[in-house]
Amino acid sequence: MKEVERIIRVDHAGELGAISIYSAQRKMACFFYKDIVDKLDEMLAHEKEHFNTFSAWLKVVSRIRGMNSTESLLTKVTALSTLDDYKHRA
Repeated sequence: MKEVERIIRVDHAGELGAISIYSAQRKMACFFYKDIVDKLDEMLAHEKEHFNTFSAWLKVVSRIRGMNSTESLLTKVTALSTLDDYKHRA
């Protein structure tokens, strides 16, 4: 179980990174590549769904283990770089 939890935490952080990347790409596309904004919105929605799925799983594991936090410090610090994109957190 510990190894699976570690893998999910890595995936969770990766999804946050993907959300940040797609959000930045979308912002630029609004100015320079308007024809791909809809596709980027779709891709961003998928990444947010994945992030929320991993968040929910980590909350269950956290409750089982009696821990207070479901995210690593690194995930929280990374989120600070994209505060407006981090609002999707559960």
